[in-house]
Amino acid sequence: MRRYALRFILLMLPISISCIHVIDAPYPVKEDRKEALLFEEDGLSHLVVRTRISSPELPRSLAWVIPTPRVPVIVKEESADLFPQLYKLMPDRVQVTPSLYSFLPSCSTLPMPQQAIVVHQAQSTEHYTTQVIEIRSDNASAALNAWLVKNGFSPVPEQSQRHYLIPGRAFVCVKIRKLPEGTAAQIPPVHLAWQGNEATLPLKFSSHSGVFDVDLYVLSQKRLSSDQFAKWRFRRVGEAAVPGSPVERRLKELAGPHSTVTRYHAKAFNSSGHEVTRLEDDPNIHLESLR
Repeated sequence: MRRYALRFILLMLPISISCIHVIDAPYPVKEDRKEALLFEEDGLSHLVVRTRISSPELPRSLAWVIPTPRVPVIVKEESADLFPQLYKLMPDRVQVTPSLYSFLPSCSTLPMPQQAIVVHQAQSTEHYTTQVIEIRSDNASAALNAWLVKNGFSPVPEQSQRHYLIPGRAFVCVKIRKLPEGTAAQIPPVHLAWQGNEATLPLKFSSHSGVFDVDLYVLSQKRLSSDQFAKWRFRRVGEAAVPGSPVERRLKELAGPHSTVTRYHAKAFNSSGHEVTRLEDDPNIHLESLR
């Protein structure tokens, strides 16, 4: 009886959303800050992303779904100190302190009729398990939701999926458990890379994530314009030379040699009049602009 009561409570929580899914949450949970790094390396588009959640009391477990333009060829975890180091190059008044997490066992696979989706082999990292769901049909909504529900995720409303239900695209499903006690926590950074001409940050998928800010860092070989991401309401905070910086060695290990890192910031996505659903597409930059 308690199990059914808990399921009913979870369905009533605002966090039963498209991007972040919580398990055993006594209070509503929201995302309030995303941090992302875009760059090109070895001809691939790279995205490193993490998010911060907050609640009067954090849930015991959490699941995260990240759409990508292509099936990723790299899915791995990055060090929690990456974004604090980038932040120190171009700081403002707010700094985020990372938290530690523990490991979750692998998700299961589920064959789908007519191959509307293809479930790739799960991968385990220090703090989470990831599994790539490849979209094979633009009518894959039901199959995707069936897999999500079977594997402990909340179903995603079809209108939130629509922009991403294109054959060849993918969803990266991440599971984390045993979050630290407290009222806020950082999700460990996820590093994704795919073959394609654009590096992109999937924001339109966060339509029910609550109001959140975004810090976007971009590595490039040349200076980027202040209005590079103005279409998506980002302003440029500043830029810094990678050579000679305190984080130079870390960035070379991650992305190879780059000359410049630029930070952009956007405030209050999903506030009234600034919902992510209003975006024409996700923030992106062509790889030619980074060279």
